[in-house]
Parts: sequence; C-alpha cells; structure tokens
Amino acid sequence: VLEAVNQARESKGQATALLKAKNDRLAAEKAAKAKTVAEEAAKAKAAEAAKIASAKPTALPLAQSSDSSGSTPAALPERGALDGKQVYALALPCAVLIVGELPDGTFKQGSGFAIEGQDCIVTNAHVISGCKRLKIRTADEKEAVVESVLAVNEDKDIAILPLDPALRINKGLKLTTKLPEVGEEVYALGNPKGLEFTLTKGIVSQLRLDPARGKLIQCDASISPGSSGGPLINNRGAVVG
Repeated sequence: VLEAVNQARESKGQATALLKAKNDRLAAEKAAKAKTVAEEAAKAKAAEAAKIASAKPTALPLAQSSDSSGSTPAALPERGALDGKQVYALALPCAVLIVGELPDGTFKQGSGFAIEGQDCIVTNAHVISGCKRLKIRTADEKEAVVESVLAVNEDKDIAILPLDPALRINKGLKLTTKLPEVGEEVYALGNPKGLEFTLTKGIVSQLRLDPARGKLIQCDASISPGSSGGPLINNRGAVVG
C-alpha cells in the first residue's frame, strides 16, 4: 500500500511538472505574440504620422453665394462687423422696458439698457421724469421695482438707475467714445409705441453740436415714443448713443 501511495505521488509530481512546463511555454508564446502586435502597431502609427507630416495643406474654397446661376462668390463682410441678427442677439439680453406711473394714475413707458462693468441701467431723464413709481422688465420677463435713482442730468437728458439682481442681467453693452461716421450703419433697440424690444436699422445722417447737450448723432433709424432711452448701437455691438 505504501509503495502504491509513493508511486501515485511520484506520478502526480511528474504530471504537475509537465503541466507547469506547458503553461510556461504558452505564456512565453503569448508574450511573444503581444510584443509582435505592439511593434506592428507602433510601426503603423509612425508611418501615419510621417504621412501627415509630409502632406501639403489643401486650400479651402471661398464660400460661394447661394445663387446657383453662376454669379461671383458673395463678398465677405468687413472683419469684425455684425449683421442685424447678431446685433439683436447681443443687445437683447441687456435691454429693458421701463414703465412709469404718474401721480394721476396714468402710465408712460420708455427704454433702457445695462452697461458692461457697471451695476446700472441707463435711460433718458424724460422717461422717468414726474413718475411716482418705476418698474423695469427684461425681454425674458424678469421684473424689478426701482427703489432709487442713482443720478439724473436734465441738460443731457440722461438718468442712471440701479441694476436689480432680480433682473439677472449678467453682462451689459460696451460703450465707445468714438463717434460714428456719416453713412455708418447703426441699430436702435427700444419699445416704440408698446411694440416691445424692437430693432430698427439706419445710417448716421449727420453729427450735430448742441450748445447744451454737446455732440448729437442724427440718424434715420425709426425711433418712436417708447424708444427713448434705448441704445443706438454700431455694427461692432458697441453703444454710440
């Protein structure tokens, strides 16, 4: 019995050794195969990189006009210039409707806008003149009651109101001190005759000098009662008046 047990143990040891040798051989073959695959992948990646590096840049065609009649390509707009749609998208979040209640219970309305970097709303002094209560509303219908007036200049017809956080106006319009030139395109954003947040387009007709109010911009953009206090914007998106 003991001899049989010893023989069984010896046979098992031999079988284990054979199995270990087989596993070692398979592991070595697997490692060699993985190394070959990695080397081939590295060679392919290097070849692709060399191909890209040696390729010549391809010139892209100029944008063509949507007219398929064979006309010449449409001229590109002046660098940095915005069209009316872009001006409106830029200015609308900064624009407000101002509604004032008069002592006799009637109401009047005007326009205003937020200035970049300043926690205030700019409008015309005559928009708020005589009002006992003022309310501001944005295009997305956020509202705030005006609790105070920061400054008023009757001579220049300018009034500054505080920017209430409830209006959620995160960024105002940029101001520029550079006067526009005659013939330059401008856009007016306001609330004419109750038609809220209306954009009109025109050109600068002339620059005038008023003894009391200083330099004035004459333009042919449609501006009606209710538009007072709204921004006049150039094609760079900056307020000129």
